[in-house]
Amino acid sequence: MLRRSGAPYTLSTRELSHRALVTAGAISQRVAKAEREGLVVRTAGTAVPRSVLVGLTPAGHELVERSVDAVLGREAELVGSLSVQERDTLVALLDKLSEDVRRRV
Repeated sequence: MLRRSGAPYTLSTRELSHRALVTAGAISQRVAKAEREGLVVRTAGTAVPRSVLVGLTPAGHELVERSVDAVLGREAELVGSLSVQERDTLVALLDKLSEDVRRRV
């Protein structure tokens, strides 16, 4: 989520919780673990009192890039047997599903 947010790859814990559809406590635990591993840093937010911003470190960004490459390769394998038309249909259906999920949340 941090990578997809774009440079400077920083989001508030509240925004992370909202986008991940998990509780603030779950985000706090995940961020703490990632921080211990040197993948993210936490800083105090300025816009909202007591807000916390989470940003990717260079090591975190590198790990995400490697992971994305692996995931995209695997996804290409999974849809490799579909025709171009079937892939287009799949994309349209996934977009529809994604929009419905966003609307409900």
